[in-house]
Amino acid sequence: MINNNKDISNITNYSNNENIKEFLLIKNNSKYYFLVIKQINNIIIKCKNYYIDLNLDNIFQLFQINYDSIEESFIYIINLFNEEKIIIMEIIDNEMIKLSIKNATNICFNLIYSAEPNNLIYFFNITKDSFSSSPMENTFSIFKSINNIVYLIYATKDKTIKCLNLFKNKIIAEIKNAHYKFITNFKHYYDYNRKVDIIMSISSDDNEIKLWNVNNWECILHLNKINKGGNLLSACFLEENKNFLIVTSNFEIFSDPDSIKIYNDKGNIIKEIINSRDNTFFIEVFFDKIKSINYIITCNINFVKSYDYSKNIIYHKYYECNNSYHNSFVINCCNNIVNLIELCNDGNIRIWDFHLNILLNKIKVDNNGLTSACIWNDNYILVGCKNKGFKLLELNEKKIKKLLKTKNNIIYAIEIIDHPKYGKSLITQGTFFEQIKFWIN
Repeated sequence: MINNNKDISNITNYSNNENIKEFLLIKNNSKYYFLVIKQINNIIIKCKNYYIDLNLDNIFQLFQINYDSIEESFIYIINLFNEEKIIIMEIIDNEMIKLSIKNATNICFNLIYSAEPNNLIYFFNITKDSFSSSPMENTFSIFKSINNIVYLIYATKDKTIKCLNLFKNKIIAEIKNAHYKFITNFKHYYDYNRKVDIIMSISSDDNEIKLWNVNNWECILHLNKINKGGNLLSACFLEENKNFLIVTSNFEIFSDPDSIKIYNDKGNIIKEIINSRDNTFFIEVFFDKIKSINYIITCNINFVKSYDYSKNIIYHKYYECNNSYHNSFVINCCNNIVNLIELCNDGNIRIWDFHLNILLNKIKVDNNGLTSACIWNDNYILVGCKNKGFKLLELNEKKIKKLLKTKNNIIYAIEIIDHPKYGKSLITQGTFFEQIKFWIN
């Protein structure tokens, strides 16, 4: 809860910009400096390098104002806090702000990091023994744990899983012989019922999945022989009523593959997705918060497909003629519009309206295949390439802004992290023994 009105009284000009004002909030004796920025159609409240964009057209009636000057807008925002129409309940690690809004339910806003990725540079190698042998593999995972520690999980050639405290750059756990054959993928999930972090490790040649309790690295579930004759290239978690389910893919190039299977936390098959017997490289679940629907999305040889999980039907096929293998995808949700960005072996990214199944843009990124990608601030996408590096693209301008080269490897996996010292940063992994690399902005 914010302290009384006197705590919200430190009002100063910020820079010489007439459209920006700064104010101070004090919560539990901690000081938070905010900026109020007036634009044509919206108010932006900014905390450090993060901001909340309150669009006047589609947020709450509370914010539907049309003041011409920043002074009037600033007074309006301050009064909302002073009159306790808006109360900051909690700020979590400068990443999430929980607001209590009068006459509305409590709302959590993501504080979106506003740094631009144009100045990314290679900083150092995190590991020297990580192992990945195929573009279909993502043999590391980064996540913030329940106890607020950022972990990096990765696999070695001798089938060992290593858990590293990323901020201290220190190995805190090793699980030797975690699988019989090479570990090819990791996924993270927070189990609400057990209140623990869970890591899924996948061995495609073995067709097996293991789930690990990160607190003690006990194996809590072992699924094997998932597909009859093919390979398990990818799997993911699906959350239903705060319970997790496991979604498995299938790949069998010489015959019909198995369907996508859904397992519960006991290891029992509870569902098979109809019309899903495709050779699948990559599978992931997208939960549409507006529609409250889980969609299973697959990247296959001929197309990308989405399934409505609750109805157990195909939702859309995303396909352009003369298209090549679809390697992976990312979802970008911006202004209530959902875009599916697919990465193809022909060196293009294709941007689709997820719900309307309309091809919006096609951008040539490279002459070789594309492997993985991540979204930065909704405006940029970082794309791993087979030409020994990754590229930064600006989505609005539809053009490549920068190429970042690695010494001798293909980038197979790429993820964004928020580092307490270096801010928004990047983790990449390449082929074979190429180290997991840390890039700072």
